[in-house]
Amino acid sequence: MQFKKRCFLLLMPGLLCLSISVLGQYGFNSTPQVVNFTKQSYNAHSQNWSLSQDNNGLIYVANNNGLLSFDGSQWTTYKLPGNPIVRAVAADANNRIYTGAYGEFGYWQQKDRGPLVYHSLSKLVPQQNFAKEEIWKINTQSDGILFQSFSKLYRYKDDRITQIELPGNIMYLFSIRGKDYIQVLDHGIYIINRDNSISKISGSELFNGLKVISIVPFINNTLLIGTVKSGFYVYDGVKFTPWNTPAGHFIQSNDLNAGLRIDDNRYAFGTIRNGIIICDAQGNIQHHINRSNGLQNNTVLNLFKDRMGNLWAGLDKGIDEIVINSGLQFFKDVHGNIGAIYTASLINDNLYIGSNQGLFHTKVNSYNPFTLSAITKVNGINEQVWDLSFIDNELICGNNNATYRIEGSNIYKISDVPGGWNLQKLAAYPNYLVQGSYIGPALYNYGGKGWAFYRLLDSTGFIPSRKIIQQNKNLWIEHANAGIYVLQLSDSLTTASLRQVEIENSDKHDARYSLFSLEGNVYLASSQGIFEYDSRQNKFILSERIKSQLGSNFYANKVIGNTHNLWYVLGNNTLALVNKAQGNQLEKISWVQANFSLVNNYENILQLKDNLYFICGEEGFVIYDRNYYKGDVNETTLFIRQIRFTGKGHTPAVEDPPGSKVSYKNNTLQIVAAHPVFDRDVLFRYSLTRNADDTLWSSWTKSSEREVNNLLPGQYSLKVQSNQSDKIVDYRFTILNPWYTSVVAVIIYILLLLLIAYGIYYYVNWRVKRQNEYMRLQHERKLQEEKRKVEHLTLLQHQKELEREVIIKSEDVAKSAMKLIKNKKALQKLKTELNKLKAEGTDEKSHYQIQKLSRQLDRYISDDQEERSLFENGFSKVHEDFFNRLLIAYPQLTPQDLKLAAYLRMNLSSKEIAPLINISTRGVEIKRYRLRKKLNLDSEANLNDFMMKF
Repeated sequence: MQFKKRCFLLLMPGLLCLSISVLGQYGFNSTPQVVNFTKQSYNAHSQNWSLSQDNNGLIYVANNNGLLSFDGSQWTTYKLPGNPIVRAVAADANNRIYTGAYGEFGYWQQKDRGPLVYHSLSKLVPQQNFAKEEIWKINTQSDGILFQSFSKLYRYKDDRITQIELPGNIMYLFSIRGKDYIQVLDHGIYIINRDNSISKISGSELFNGLKVISIVPFINNTLLIGTVKSGFYVYDGVKFTPWNTPAGHFIQSNDLNAGLRIDDNRYAFGTIRNGIIICDAQGNIQHHINRSNGLQNNTVLNLFKDRMGNLWAGLDKGIDEIVINSGLQFFKDVHGNIGAIYTASLINDNLYIGSNQGLFHTKVNSYNPFTLSAITKVNGINEQVWDLSFIDNELICGNNNATYRIEGSNIYKISDVPGGWNLQKLAAYPNYLVQGSYIGPALYNYGGKGWAFYRLLDSTGFIPSRKIIQQNKNLWIEHANAGIYVLQLSDSLTTASLRQVEIENSDKHDARYSLFSLEGNVYLASSQGIFEYDSRQNKFILSERIKSQLGSNFYANKVIGNTHNLWYVLGNNTLALVNKAQGNQLEKISWVQANFSLVNNYENILQLKDNLYFICGEEGFVIYDRNYYKGDVNETTLFIRQIRFTGKGHTPAVEDPPGSKVSYKNNTLQIVAAHPVFDRDVLFRYSLTRNADDTLWSSWTKSSEREVNNLLPGQYSLKVQSNQSDKIVDYRFTILNPWYTSVVAVIIYILLLLLIAYGIYYYVNWRVKRQNEYMRLQHERKLQEEKRKVEHLTLLQHQKELEREVIIKSEDVAKSAMKLIKNKKALQKLKTELNKLKAEGTDEKSHYQIQKLSRQLDRYISDDQEERSLFENGFSKVHEDFFNRLLIAYPQLTPQDLKLAAYLRMNLSSKEIAPLINISTRGVEIKRYRLRKKLNLDSEANLNDFMMKF
């Protein structure tokens, strides 16, 4: 293939056109949406034998692990006594859910919005060998309830079980147009009469040796009878005619195992080996659904049509819903050949599809239903296609690298501008086109050969322009990453002014804003709401006017469309169409997100024809036909499935109490809501108010369960709403006052309060008396203590005064002793002088007088020890505190050092000190030196000053 391509380029150099070559053709057949429920999602065994639906819309499944119940949000498993495999299930008009198993059958019923309760009917069977029978099918549409095993048939009516006698072993039971049919092996097909008799259908021996697996109502009051391996027969009431059709031939090859009539012209058949086919009354196969295109397993055990008109399949592995009653057709790119689709364009019957892998082309074979030929890759456009615009009979493709004009089977490059996001004609300048691109708005003008590139609006700063909205000569530009800009063109288109527009309360972390126009005004859509441009404030503000019109659609991530039809993208799997031409008629469509996803941030919806829309997706596309006829469908509705009030500890639970009056001990509310819609994701929101009319809604959630703890006494209103309808379910209940707030309790409280008040009064009086006595004793004790303190202080003061007197006296004594010592020294000196006179030789009389005077002086100076002792005692008393401080500071001082220190403190000189300690003056100087060394005084310090200041 590459060799051919190279040769072509060599032979025709310079050509810009590349033919559409068949690089590959991809089958892209449509299927209904198939919703898979795996055994992990419903949390039970993989095999599912039978399905049914009650009046509320809940789906019930007979499973190996028991009875499964599904309300669209929550699966519940109920087990039979002994936990046998449940083979059959059927709901009647009274919401009784009948089940059959090995040796057991009965019904389940809900009471007071609580869980299902089982009632066994096996004990009513008259035969004792029923324990060996296994119920495979149940028919609730007959006169009474029919239970069928492979050897017995029972009718339950008026609380009695009656066995219907049959000539042999049987196959499955079928109820059609008020009659019950059953095949008796090797005998033929019989009708079960209401009196429990049987009537054989003439000619039905044809099926001897064959197994009849389905009987369904067919056209013109006939029956279509299907066998396992021999195809179909049509019974017109007289004869059996083989139904030789494509559907019949398919069944012969794949073993029929289930069948049902969908509507007047559609039938579904499940096989053992190759999934499900849906065919018309002529036997033409419309859909073949198996593992390759959505089914979980090719072995179909049972088929069931729900109240919405959709098909359910109980499989050997899992449960699937095939959404056949919908205007949505799913074209899934199972093998990933096309990729994520961003745009499409329909020209006559030619459909062009742009994806992240290039441009593709196909022919539309039919619009009702929508069918396509094989999709072919357009050679030469291999990367991201953003835009396909059909302008003036030209199809222009905006590509990741360039912009191309598509003419039939050829492509022409008209621009090298990268990333052509969108292209449109300038309303104010009809001869020009404007295109948003990676590097800013680009202009195109019309030449002789069609539209051609003109120039870039370079004054815009080359901002990536994902979307452009025109308003007169203003171009509103949605920046590819952040922000909104407005561009004003000049008359000559040569210049442009650019400014960014402010967005009220914009969240920088949520930069996703989508431009759209409506009735000439410019708006922004975002998860925060819809903004409108306010010219007075020159910014986008949240639009309360739009909010009042749109309700929940106000919080759309994106708005797509034109003046007549606007699509609101409410999530990755919910769209709302507002038809302006039909009085703002609102229509919501949704699907299961796991089956189909829009391209995040690049959602796109294109109108192909009236009421026919192309929805782009990540793995294919969806065709939505608004004209699809849904028929007479009894839609399901929102309701409260279970209500339970519980309390703490061992308080027994209360299921939906009569009158909804609940004891305070059960003040925890548990509620399970249900809206049985199965082909889309159902969301719920709740509001609980007490004694008030205001409704405060919670945010939307997938959870259908709600629990509220510790409710206070009062009247409550619990409101529930789903995103599938405007209906609001309001459940009102009252939490009663606790027992301790009753009248008797209040009287007891009053008596207790009076008793307590009297006790308090008595106790207070007793405490006051005791306190007064205690205070009196304390006062007396304090007076005694104060008296003792005063006496003690007086004694201390007297003692201090005596000590001062002693010190003063001691000081006086020391001074007197010192004076005496000095006087004796003077007398000693006088004696010395007399002895000198005596030695000089005086007369005898003078000698006698001198000697006499000398003896008298000796008597005065003979012993000065008494004066010295007196001096030292007085001195010690005076300087006792000085000695203590000095010894603490200098513990190495001797008593002689202390005495010298005391003399120095008295400011005595060395001469004065010498006689006191009976040494020479030189000796005093030596002692002074030694004392200075012990005191660590330097030579310049005055020792006397140191002692006097110490």
